[in-house]
Amino acid sequence: MKIEVTPMTEDWQPIEKIKYECQENFGEELDIEYEILQFRDHYIATGSTYANWNIRFRAWCRQSAKWSRERGTQKPTETISEQRSRISGVVDQRNGNTNSEEKGTRNSLQKGHIKAIT
Repeated sequence: MKIEVTPMTEDWQPIEKIKYECQENFGEELDIEYEILQFRDHYIATGSTYANWNIRFRAWCRQSAKWSRERGTQKPTETISEQRSRISGVVDQRNGNTNSEEKGTRNSLQKGHIKAIT
C-alpha cells in the first residue's frame, strides 16, 4: 500500500487536536499562531511533501520549543503586523524611501560629499 504525500498549501491549518496539544505542551515557549505561519512559509518555500502535515507540525513545535529553551528566549514580543511594519521600514530605507527629515539629512550629506569631490 502506497502512502500518499501532499505539498503544503497556503491555507493549511493544523487540526484542533494538534493545535491544542502544541498549545498545552509548548504554549509557554511558543506563539502557536506564529509557528503556523513560519511552518507554512518554510514548507511552501522548500516544496517538501509529507503524508501527515499535522504530525510534522507537532514535531516542528517540539523542535522550536527546544531551541527556544536553549537560546533562553520566549515567544516573539512583536506581533506579525509590527514585524511587517519594521521590516517594511528597513526595506524602504534600503530603497531610498525615507521620511522627509531623514531625506533632508541624506541630501545634505550627499551634497557635501559631491562638493568635497569637485
